[in-house]
Amino acid sequence: MKAFMAVFLLSNIALSQSVDDLVDILDGSSWESEYKRDDSGHHSAVSKKPLELKGKRTHQDLTCNKKEDQTTIPYKFLLGLMANKALDITHEPHEGVLTIDGGVMIGNCNGMLERIVSEPDEQTPFYSFQVGVRRPSGCDDKTCSYEVLTIENCKNVHKMKSFTPDFSGFVSCLEATGVMNNGKVVKDKIAPLQFLHREVDVTQSSELVYANRGFTGAQYVGKFSDNKLPEYQGCYYFEDVQSGGFKTYSVDDIQDFEQEKLYQKVCNSGNYKLINSHIADFENNDPFQTSLRDIRNELILKEVKALHDIVTDSESLEEVDVPKFKEVTSDFLEYVITPIKTDLAQMQRLYANPGHSQKEDILKSVFGPKKAQALLGKDTKELKSILKEEMDKLATKLVSYARKPYLTKDDFKKMTDADAGAPLDNKTWTGAVLDLYETQLTAFNYGRYSKDFYDTHYKGNPEYKNAKQYAKGSDLDKKIKSKLSITREKIQRVHHVASNPDVDYSRKYEKTKNIILSKLSREIDSTEKKIENLRYMIQFGCVKKKQTKYWKSIQTCISEERDKLIACENKLLSLRAERERVARKYDDMISDWDEAHGKVNRKRSPTSSGDGSFTFTPTTPTTAPHQQNVDNQYSMQLEMMRRQMQMQQTQGPMANAQIGFQLPSIGYQISHNMSGGQPSYQNSFRYGSQYYGGSYYGNGPLASGYGPYTGPGAMPSAMQFYGQQQTMPGGSFTFPVTGMAGGQQMYIGGTPGFYDVPMGGGPGSYSVPMGGTPNGFSF
Repeated sequence: MKAFMAVFLLSNIALSQSVDDLVDILDGSSWESEYKRDDSGHHSAVSKKPLELKGKRTHQDLTCNKKEDQTTIPYKFLLGLMANKALDITHEPHEGVLTIDGGVMIGNCNGMLERIVSEPDEQTPFYSFQVGVRRPSGCDDKTCSYEVLTIENCKNVHKMKSFTPDFSGFVSCLEATGVMNNGKVVKDKIAPLQFLHREVDVTQSSELVYANRGFTGAQYVGKFSDNKLPEYQGCYYFEDVQSGGFKTYSVDDIQDFEQEKLYQKVCNSGNYKLINSHIADFENNDPFQTSLRDIRNELILKEVKALHDIVTDSESLEEVDVPKFKEVTSDFLEYVITPIKTDLAQMQRLYANPGHSQKEDILKSVFGPKKAQALLGKDTKELKSILKEEMDKLATKLVSYARKPYLTKDDFKKMTDADAGAPLDNKTWTGAVLDLYETQLTAFNYGRYSKDFYDTHYKGNPEYKNAKQYAKGSDLDKKIKSKLSITREKIQRVHHVASNPDVDYSRKYEKTKNIILSKLSREIDSTEKKIENLRYMIQFGCVKKKQTKYWKSIQTCISEERDKLIACENKLLSLRAERERVARKYDDMISDWDEAHGKVNRKRSPTSSGDGSFTFTPTTPTTAPHQQNVDNQYSMQLEMMRRQMQMQQTQGPMANAQIGFQLPSIGYQISHNMSGGQPSYQNSFRYGSQYYGGSYYGNGPLASGYGPYTGPGAMPSAMQFYGQQQTMPGGSFTFPVTGMAGGQQMYIGGTPGFYDVPMGGGPGSYSVPMGGTPNGFSF
């Protein structure tokens, strides 16, 4: 009876105080200073009690008018029991584990408590956590027996005491164990224990709140928020567990959340390189990925504008940040220009063939899945109209990126101008120049899909009279590639000249040309003399031979000499044509290198006539560039040709026996009676200088490139090798076959080692890049 009265009195004392009064008592003490977490996050005292994983409990409807319904520890009071005055809450979405760590708390009456986490449902759309006062199993009375801790002689003493299973009973326990006495916390009576709870299967995205059971807004005010669900039909007060609340996330949502945090981080960096490196991380999040691409491109455009300002405003480009120029121009081409070009080419494919088998894929790649689905339902006429409009907009945008305030064709000119201080001896710089040139080429060629641009630059322009506005993208790419290849060679020559200012490449090619032409001229002279000798043999020699070689007829002799004459005539034609080609080829290369030298040193006088300046007029290339590969086997080839020609001169006739051959009569007759009484016959032939008198600069058929005799067999078959593509100084060539007396054009003779400018590398040699066509820089 006395024990019951003691409990009743303690309960009345507890009820006479409000929750806030009790919190003030806890907060007014300095007991927690010895139990706060240290800097490493560890607790000063840890309970040995094994961790309990509590089950979930649904909320109940309460009337709020009974003290026994207040079976949870109010959140403010619970925090007052904690040394840190806060809960450290974490959630692992992949494991589905929620951890609530309070650190050290006043644990004398923890035997009365239980921790409960409830799942979201239709009535309470969040996870709720509560620390309740449990009713032991088998206890149906107003009071129940609990194991509590008291401190006696500085030791924990376990005792069984009875209290009401509600909040007021818990307060009575604190008073009964000596922790709270006369409105104060007695530090020496505190039994510190760790508060730690882990809840499994927390896998939904939701808020986590604390549920105060049996309290309403009239009785209680939350620590971090007002009641988050005042309309709830029951006596609960739901409040945030920390300032700003706490959220749990599902695995899917946490990935989105983490991506959102990453997205914000990279976006706020303002570094397009960093943004670009993370775009692939958002492969499954199209809105974020698209947004990052747009932000990256805007930052690149900002950098390009800055480069334009540098080129425009700088008196000299000698001190520019070369790696920066290359980095930005390369990224500008790759991430801004090329994707626009690709989209335009794809739209043109569909515009030209609206029923394309890959229609859906093309639309998705250009417009995205959502808009593509809408476009799939359009009829052909409407779809083409939409595509035309979109191409016009996108092409106009592309053209704008090749004009101010971005890098322009004038910037290109200055960036290739040695007088402007352009570091043309720097390969990184010339790489940036080529990036810019490709950007300009792309904008000009694909800009035709814009009506305004087409009307201004293509329509009515004789240079582009055959240009189609909606030309295939693949055809435009070929034009760009061809023109870029020519310009790349020009830029490389300029780079070589700038890098080797003491080497005069034009003079080297001039010297090489003279050596080759001199060799050809000697071969031509020699062949002309052979022709003269053969003419003499046909006219007089065969008759003289008959006088000493009675067994050989004059007709046979004339036929043999005639075949030799045909071979020599064709050889002479080939040599003269070859001399023309070599002169033309080397003149082009010399002109190209003069142009490169002039670009680096404008005061230099060119080796040959021609304009050494670069032009930048938009034109569409109509012919493929010359092949200009360097090969160091030329001397060996010349020796092979020389030997082949010697063989030709000593081989027997190869003319077909059925070839009709009649020399024009000039009034000279040869009559001969065959021995043995055979009938006599006449062999009449004419000889005229109009067939054989032509020199290299003459007017006869030999000089004009054709001869009087046609048919197979005038040239050894081994010479067919020289009708194939061969490697010569300055590039790869093909000497085409001609039908002159069945012959072929052939290479010239030569001797090894005459070529005193070693090409293509090797000890002591010059590595000389070869020329192209003197077109100038132009679109």
